[in-house]
Amino acid sequence: MFAIIAAVVAVAVAVFSYIQMRKGQKSRLTPGELDVTQADEGGSIPVIFGTCDVAPNVTAFLAGTPRAIKK
Repeated sequence: MFAIIAAVVAVAVAVFSYIQMRKGQKSRLTPGELDVTQADEGGSIPVIFGTCDVAPNVTAFLAGTPRAIKK
């Protein structure tokens, strides 16, 4: 009984969401017309403040001791 009620509710939600979907807008561009973003002078740029956590690289943990390169 629960499975039938769940199926009916699922179908009802699917039909409702299909009806409520917005139709996609078609592109109004014509050949030769560009639609690109433009840089504005004086626009604000968001800055994130805080500390930078730099973790050590331990990929070569037991690689041995480094030796100097002799010329």
